[in-house]
Amino acid sequence: MVKSLMLVFALLGALQINAQERNISGKITAFNTYQLKGVHVSAKKAKTEVFTDSEGNFQIKCKQKDALKIQAKGFETQVLKLDNENVLKINLIYIDNESAFKSAVEAQHISESDLEYAVENLMKENNDYSRYKDIYEIIQSVSPLARVVNDGGFNRIYFTSRGPNSFNAGSHALLVVDGIITEDISTVLPIQVATVNVLIGTEAAMYGVRGGNGVIEIERKY
Repeated sequence: MVKSLMLVFALLGALQINAQERNISGKITAFNTYQLKGVHVSAKKAKTEVFTDSEGNFQIKCKQKDALKIQAKGFETQVLKLDNENVLKINLIYIDNESAFKSAVEAQHISESDLEYAVENLMKENNDYSRYKDIYEIIQSVSPLARVVNDGGFNRIYFTSRGPNSFNAGSHALLVVDGIITEDISTVLPIQVATVNVLIGTEAAMYGVRGGNGVIEIERKY
């Protein structure tokens, strides 16, 4: 009798554990076109992790109320809270700079020729910034070294790893929206943003002295 009760409790426990777990599958792409392989997918609560196959597909075991962390070299990391969907389609946002290009190709997420074509022709397909709260959060996602400081009623962008105390007057980045230099970008809504390019050093040479502290180019969809 005791053994039977123990068996029943064990079975109930197993059923409860299974009820708390779920299998999630999905496909990861870039530029809404190219399948990404070797992308790291991890479940926060279940502590499980997998990598996408050569066609960008993955399957992972998760808890019912879990979150997936998607990581690929050269692309922005995404954290997705799971809802009722068990099949996901995820498009990663490519970080548009030379270092990201090299990292993505070396990690074999995407071929060099495909990435070259995408950067030249598909950047508007790639970028979906609607999930960000404001333009400054977008800039910081593109360049982690970017710091936002309110100066004279305007939010200025500085590229430094030393913190706000090191900022000097006039050392903020140049802001360019749709080809026009501006002082204020706070009215640019994330849903409007097509591309954000951060230019530092020789990349900003076309702007002369004004680009000496870095340049942020923002292109809007409309």
